[in-house]
Amino acid sequence: MQENRDTSIEYIQDLYFHYDAKRATGALATGRKALKAARHKEKAKAKSGTNAKVYIYFGCDKIVDEFLTPVHLEIVHALRQSGVAVLVENHKICKTQKFDGHFLTKIDKQNPVGKPILLVCIETIKRNYEDWQGELNRTIAHEAVHAAQACKWNDGYIRELGFRKDIEKEAFAIQDKPREVLRVIRKYCL
Repeated sequence: MQENRDTSIEYIQDLYFHYDAKRATGALATGRKALKAARHKEKAKAKSGTNAKVYIYFGCDKIVDEFLTPVHLEIVHALRQSGVAVLVENHKICKTQKFDGHFLTKIDKQNPVGKPILLVCIETIKRNYEDWQGELNRTIAHEAVHAAQACKWNDGYIRELGFRKDIEKEAFAIQDKPREVLRVIRKYCL
């Protein structure tokens, strides 16, 4: 399915919206403050035993989380709550250095854990983008749309949500609208 994706530069330019780093500076600072509160809340839940599910979050979570906007941090938490593992730079796909991120369904042959995985290839992002923090947020939102596409059908495959005729076009269409991404995650995954 992924081999048939159009990755030409014209396709990307037509559908890709650029991130405004100046506008997000305040949001990043707010996100760092919210992160401490969210981590404290998660630790308290874990200690009390009310957190029944175990979510996988490998790699550089402290490095990554501090650069997420509050909405993107909410997206990650919603994904984790729905059972999607978020892996940072801990998969062979990232070692190819061809992807900024990738979504693996629970039945994907490259999936080592048998549950949906959102991969973030932070080293590739840092290497390829001057505004790597903005690209990190975009990548998480883009791959989260693929998670929603998989959740909607719940059969292990990624298919359109219905507002575009191609899974990539849908992901590119709303990746710069994180509130919309969060809405589709909540609608289809929670």
